[in-house]
Amino acid sequence: MFGRINKTGAAWAPKGIRPVVKIQKVRQFLYTFSAIFPHTGENFSLIMPVATAESMDIFLKHLSKKYKKYRIIIFTDRAPWHTKRLHTKYDNIRIVEIPPYSPELNPTENFWDYIRENFFKNQCFASIEHVEERLVEAFEAVSNDKAAIQSLSLFSWIPLSF
Repeated sequence: MFGRINKTGAAWAPKGIRPVVKIQKVRQFLYTFSAIFPHTGENFSLIMPVATAESMDIFLKHLSKKYKKYRIIIFTDRAPWHTKRLHTKYDNIRIVEIPPYSPELNPTENFWDYIRENFFKNQCFASIEHVEERLVEAFEAVSNDKAAIQSLSLFSWIPLSF
């Protein structure tokens, strides 16, 4: 979830100058659905206006179509939109549910944290459209840095070969 409620953090400033960071509390959000491919550093993401089972289904449909020659395993955290009916809907996608409150098992969580830290920290947005533009910029930048995605997502428990 990305939106117009910003997160502040440390900022560099010249010695003797105190940095000023605006705080924004506008409750408008967009939702990202992402799949990370730890071995190659590729990612596939969609930005959606809501997080629902229908949104998840749209994401899975596009993912399945784009990577139709691949066998895809997706780890989900049992969010309400990760419904059981989607688990076997697509022939090339298998969904594995991880235990609740275990983001360390989901490589995508590090990806989103990286985007928040590097593209959204200390930022205020004039509209939700500006949030979407920033998300697109972030996804494009990160997609071009496959080594960064690999370092964020290739956990020790993921086999190096199949």
